[in-house]
Amino acid sequence: MKKKKWLIIPTVIVAVIVGVLIWQKNNIQILMEAGQYSSDEIKAKIEIEREKIIESVEDKPYIHVRDLNDDEINSFREGEITEEELIEKLTREEPSDDDQSSVELKTDSDGENEYSTEFSDEISTLVARVYVMRQEYTNALERMAFEAMDDYYTMPESELSKTKIAKWAAGYVEKATELEHECDAKMDDIVAQMKKILKENKGDMSLIDDVIDGYANEKSLKKAWYLSQVKERGLL
Repeated sequence: MKKKKWLIIPTVIVAVIVGVLIWQKNNIQILMEAGQYSSDEIKAKIEIEREKIIESVEDKPYIHVRDLNDDEINSFREGEITEEELIEKLTREEPSDDDQSSVELKTDSDGENEYSTEFSDEISTLVARVYVMRQEYTNALERMAFEAMDDYYTMPESELSKTKIAKWAAGYVEKATELEHECDAKMDDIVAQMKKILKENKGDMSLIDDVIDGYANEKSLKKAWYLSQVKERGLL
């Protein structure tokens, strides 16, 4: 049964995935990344993009926030901690000795601007929301992938025609696209708040470009990673 199903689904799903990538923004770059790099290399590039945002944040003395650790990622994935609880941990937890200076400093690198605790807390919370939203998106994609696999392997034989499989696959692509648009809207809202707060407090506006570029690049690389997985399995 499974062998028969796998003879049907790869061609259909690949066609749908490629069709979506061709339609979506930055599709050419995605296809190039998938063709030029292995999935492990793309994964490494994703980590580099994440590090760029972290480095940008750490360069701002008025921001006190860290990225999620492995235990928090697992707890968030399993629903053992809420989004607000996680944001609180990322922004309020006592820093290590190595990180203490980044919390105590209240001036910029030139010592010209002094920042209020209120501003520091607000911008730190927004950065934490970026980190949490990014993980929330990843978790949602993983759940969708497992749901699709479970759904597919429980489909009756009568549902295995190419037409019905194509309709089924397109439904999941639509869900993934809706999820992406939802995350884009959340990011737009966060960025708008960041711009307002940074402008009012004379903060470093380069943070905005770093967050936007990092988000867009990581999202494109994730699509390339999924496509590379298909390619490495000989389905494309």
